[in-house]
Amino acid sequence: VHFDNDTYEDIYEFMHQGNIRRQLAHQSGYNMIIDAKATRQELYDFNVLLVDEDEIDINMITKYMDDENINVITATDPIDAMNIIQQQRIHLVISEINLSKLDGFSLKEQLNNTENYNKVPFIMISHAKSNAILNRINDLKVDFYLRKPFYPIELVGLVKRMMTK
Repeated sequence: VHFDNDTYEDIYEFMHQGNIRRQLAHQSGYNMIIDAKATRQELYDFNVLLVDEDEIDINMITKYMDDENINVITATDPIDAMNIIQQQRIHLVISEINLSKLDGFSLKEQLNNTENYNKVPFIMISHAKSNAILNRINDLKVDFYLRKPFYPIELVGLVKRMMTK
């Protein structure tokens, strides 16, 4: 491999791909060949859809989930989220309540009204907490509410518990 004219991003990507192949080889066991076409997707135990607009929260949650072999697919609003859900297998949804186009409640309502997706586990996250919000969460049968700020390990642990049920 020759790095004279490559950027740091190219070098990082090369090393990242090597790390993915190493992890896949370890996960696959002995006598397995892992070639350059091996994808990160093969490492993941399940897919989580994260619906949020806050880049810091998205990056933090994605990093912690990735460390636990949980793939995070992101959407910034319920419309994008529904498109993703119809195209990919989603095992769990995490949604912020307060979003600019439609709120997280709208997404949960849409999922509840769809036969194929009404049983997808749903975690609602937000800074807000009031009796009205909690009543709505309960009425919509949200599986869990987590108030921000939270420790990332709280969310990871919750997701892992929900996925093993």
